[in-house]
Amino acid sequence: HLDVYGSVEDLEFSFREFTKKIKSPGKLFVKKGLPFEGITYGVNEKADYSALNVRVLNGVYCFDIQTPSKLIKNLHFSLPGIHNISNALVAMAMALELGCSIVSLAKALESYKGVQRRFTYQIKTDDFIFKYEIGLAPDFEVKITSKDKLNYYKIKADSKLVDGYCNDIAKKYGKMSNPEVSVDGDLVFCIIEQLDQNGGILSNGIKHEATVSMDFISDSKIKNKFIGLKANSFLTVNVLKAFTNHADLAAMLNVEQVALNSLVSEEFKFTVKNINRLEPASLDIDLFDKVYGAGSVKTVKEFKSKVKNEAENQFISESDRMLKNDVVTYFIDKLKLKMPDEFLKRWLLKTSEQPITIEVLDKEYDMYAKSLQWQLIENKVMEIFNVKVTQDDVLAHAKKLISIQMKQYGQPEGDDKQLTDIANNILKNEEERKKIYDQIFDERTLKVYKENFKLTEKSISYDQFVKLASEK
Repeated sequence: HLDVYGSVEDLEFSFREFTKKIKSPGKLFVKKGLPFEGITYGVNEKADYSALNVRVLNGVYCFDIQTPSKLIKNLHFSLPGIHNISNALVAMAMALELGCSIVSLAKALESYKGVQRRFTYQIKTDDFIFKYEIGLAPDFEVKITSKDKLNYYKIKADSKLVDGYCNDIAKKYGKMSNPEVSVDGDLVFCIIEQLDQNGGILSNGIKHEATVSMDFISDSKIKNKFIGLKANSFLTVNVLKAFTNHADLAAMLNVEQVALNSLVSEEFKFTVKNINRLEPASLDIDLFDKVYGAGSVKTVKEFKSKVKNEAENQFISESDRMLKNDVVTYFIDKLKLKMPDEFLKRWLLKTSEQPITIEVLDKEYDMYAKSLQWQLIENKVMEIFNVKVTQDDVLAHAKKLISIQMKQYGQPEGDDKQLTDIANNILKNEEERKKIYDQIFDERTLKVYKENFKLTEKSISYDQFVKLASEK
């Protein structure tokens, strides 16, 4: 399957990941010569289980099996081909490791005449049954021509969005002041104390000092109560009603998030210590020079134009992501692959790491089946358009990312050997390796879709894009 995996290294990496799913006391059986640790087997070669002295007698194979502890002689097997002896050998090895009788296994092997049904193979004796089932992937073809049409939504930054970004930049370079009276958007630093049922301070209750950002208050009526406050003003607030983001609320109260589910009282007293206000910088030449360098931007119009271009460039990844999702939906709807659904459901029930019920499986199966269909389709696309990602590609991409990061933090980039050493060290982490592999793969498959689908470019505002994405 090098047409799928790209290289021998990628193939080995995938199988190595697969072997890690074996749980104790499970065992891995490995054909002799493969680069994996496990119980080895081989035909006419030294291994933990070896088929030796292979010959043909009266039209059937006859051979011996050397196990780690004994030699089993004169086994008979009627299926032709060394590959079938190899398959029989590993089946025998598994059965012997499970403690099955040699006599029973020898009889079963001799009596076996091949697959009797399309999906099952069965050896059955009084003390041993070996059975497997196969789900066949559908046979299909993938073509992408000018008849395959999709929209490509290019997000345009409108004036409202640009003004918002400019305001954010102005705040970033702004100055903090301490006004006497709070207004909307201020940061109010408070002593926060939990109250009892009578409105008094709860003994041994929660007490903490923290900054309340009005922008994060969910309830508009409670938010309005924080406007017009001065130092030493106080108010009572139901914190679960005011702050629906429980991660932020837990940090503000200095408690574990799970503790919010069992608060003795949700009512808290907020006493103002001081008020902080971020005064945005003016949109002037001083700000322009700080953001883009001296002399690069001279007017507000030029500044907004530059912010607009940067915003639209950042939105390209969002547009690409929607295109990829549309390609997935398009192919699944067009090809309508027939999957071995009943087999897959049985397989999921038996292999799920977490217990799963039929009811849950039936509810979630459609999503799983579509995901599997897309894997099959994308593999076919990789084959047709020769999309490959090699270990050299992964290393080169990792070095590029490291170089970019060093520049961002003002660090010396280093020579090629240093970058290679850093990259190799990072790639020892299999999660990081897979992340980089996926990045390259997504870039290359996206290039295939952009070049081969007939795309109609449509300009759209960011708000319209968000609405469209939520409807898909």
